[in-house]
Amino acid sequence: MSLDGFHADTNNPLTSSLITHDNDTREYVLDPRYKLLEEASIANGAVLENVTVGQGQYGMTVLAIDPSKAIKIHLPESLLLPSEAVDFSTNTVKADVEVTDAIREYWNLYLDTVFGPEALANRRAVEQAISKENLHEWQEEEQIAILQRFLEVSENDSVLRQKLSSARVLSRQGNHFHMPYLDWVNHRHPSLGFATSKNGVKIEGEAFDGEVFVSYGMHDAMKLLNTYGFFNETSFAYAIPTSFKLSQELTLAVSNNNLDPLSFKNHILVPKIVRKDNVILADFCLLGNKGRPRAPRMSWRTGVNESVGLDSKTKQQMMALYTGIQRRTWQSLWKIYRRGEQVENEALRNLMMSAARDTFRNSL
Repeated sequence: MSLDGFHADTNNPLTSSLITHDNDTREYVLDPRYKLLEEASIANGAVLENVTVGQGQYGMTVLAIDPSKAIKIHLPESLLLPSEAVDFSTNTVKADVEVTDAIREYWNLYLDTVFGPEALANRRAVEQAISKENLHEWQEEEQIAILQRFLEVSENDSVLRQKLSSARVLSRQGNHFHMPYLDWVNHRHPSLGFATSKNGVKIEGEAFDGEVFVSYGMHDAMKLLNTYGFFNETSFAYAIPTSFKLSQELTLAVSNNNLDPLSFKNHILVPKIVRKDNVILADFCLLGNKGRPRAPRMSWRTGVNESVGLDSKTKQQMMALYTGIQRRTWQSLWKIYRRGEQVENEALRNLMMSAARDTFRNSL
């Protein structure tokens, strides 16, 4: 199972959830569609034990009703919405999809809630700020691929919905599904994990101070911003996408995308390093692990030593390149931070600077 495409955007100030501020009571008022979808989830077979939607530290989220007791959220297979079933031009389930009227109504309520006019307006505001600052062009000129997705500007509503959609899906066996209700659970690592089976998807266990969290994986702050569109403090730092010439014929390409499930050895996260023709692909090169200063070099050394198809000379070159990978990552993070300082839009400025600062701090 890959969780790279799963996203709950409720802790993103730029794509914030449907919560309004009541100036009389100084309290947040939850959009009624959230409660409607919660009730419809139960009516259509979802198991929601000791949970309810409400206001968390990052905005709308899922809370434990009784924080002293465990929670359980189980979404049966019948409620998982296949991404291919969505008509993004109308933001509804395609007419030819064979499903009961109740499930169609349920899915359409979900789509209206998460990809409706409010969500589009919020992201449009971000993209207007990105366009005004020429940030996408800046990213291309500086070759900072780590923010390529986040700084893209969508052409129309349909494309924009697909972009928002791709950050909220669960990928299983090559198929992509939306998880109504479950995708409102915000990210924290470490925390609860997803359990998937032919019967659906579920999370269960203890809440965190009354709020339910689930881990999207061991991502650093820059990866979270680029993939999911929000900032979250992390304990990790990974190398930015970059490349090095090892010889005239051979190139090392460092990526921050999963080529394969990462492995653990002696509690160290080991990158996947493979050779394909004249390119060596090194995935998720760890540059920092809070509280474990020796872990990154051990991780790189283990990954290089265990890589397949590399001779001893090439492995020695790669060992020596670790410092160069660090340096290039620091340079890019510094560029992002300094460019972020100049951004007029406060929310966008804070996101860029916070993600760069957190990743840089963890890489030291």
